[in-house]
Amino acid sequence: MAKTVTIRVEDDVYEDFARHAEEEKRSLSKFIEHAVIQYTTRSSFADDEELREIVEDEGLVRRIKQGVKDARKGRGRFVPQI
Repeated sequence: MAKTVTIRVEDDVYEDFARHAEEEKRSLSKFIEHAVIQYTTRSSFADDEELREIVEDEGLVRRIKQGVKDARKGRGRFVPQI
């Protein structure tokens, strides 16, 4: 079920949101929803540069592989993300 969220923004931020929403032929609320979804999706996953850094770090890759092996064997503690 959809929820209603109220936010307070400065006039210039509102005008910027409204301009972008109009350019994208979206309502203001749909524009903000879309923008937030895009932001959270991008910030949840590694981009190409971050992924390249991870793959090129041999020590990190080794530790990740060991962590996967340990997890499969039920070793270690797992801390839930907040």
